[in-house]
Amino acid sequence: ISVAGVLFPPQERLLEHTEWGLRRLVAVDSNSGDEVEVVEIPWIVHPEHAQKAIEVTDRLEALKQLTLSPYFLDYLGSDLSSYSRVGHHYLPLKQGFCLRRLVSGAGGLPEQSPLFQYWAREILRGLRDYLYQCCQELGSEISLANVFVYQEGLQLILRGISFGDRRGQ
Repeated sequence: ISVAGVLFPPQERLLEHTEWGLRRLVAVDSNSGDEVEVVEIPWIVHPEHAQKAIEVTDRLEALKQLTLSPYFLDYLGSDLSSYSRVGHHYLPLKQGFCLRRLVSGAGGLPEQSPLFQYWAREILRGLRDYLYQCCQELGSEISLANVFVYQEGLQLILRGISFGDRRGQ
């Protein structure tokens, strides 16, 4: 599970562009042909935006540590070429449904429901993986807004979590 390089389409597919220079783009894995998300971080960031850059790099560091967990997005590699003055980090391009939006739109499930029990178990397994595999502390609480449903409800991924510095520092 790695990306050696990417090809950018002629028409740039921009997912996000921040005032401090971070860009999230869609590109194509040059080996497999699969679409991937590219997180582009500039090498030089103005001091007033340094904290935002640190937050993004902390999140990427946590994803590197959690790559073996099926409950977090895979970190697929990076290209830290200095000639372009940016670092590229590769993540899978996955679209899912936010569990908070799903529950608010469709209503809650009874605790006796097999789907409720399955999702609860999967969330706990994801939190266990975080505890055992990741050295980064949490920057904020994890809620249903951080739980995304994929593959018709069979896969849950925790994403959009704010990670901080290494635990114990």
